[in-house]
Amino acid sequence: MSSVDYKKLLLDCSKAGISNKQIAQQLYFLTPSFVFREKTQLQLELYEKVCQFLKLPLSAIRIIGSGHTGFSLVKHTEFEKTKSDLDIAVVDAFLYLELFELAEHPAVE
Repeated sequence: MSSVDYKKLLLDCSKAGISNKQIAQQLYFLTPSFVFREKTQLQLELYEKVCQFLKLPLSAIRIIGSGHTGFSLVKHTEFEKTKSDLDIAVVDAFLYLELFELAEHPAVE
């Protein structure tokens, strides 16, 4: 499996005048995560555990941040296997609303 050069992808897309929305879609929906390159089985196992715990479909889970790109878009630092954290985004409107309602109306004991 070949590795994606995320910095080049971002630069090429920007030079081509591609919108930020389309760049983000390419980056997060169409490219593999840096941290799991050549370890897709491990990524699948992690996703399955998160999905089972939250009772969500696999499509609701994404690796983001430097774990996905290999570098931080904010801090401009490289992903370091032993030092960097792994950011996981859970994207699910129903879970969001459920948790929002719990935060608005916590159970009173």
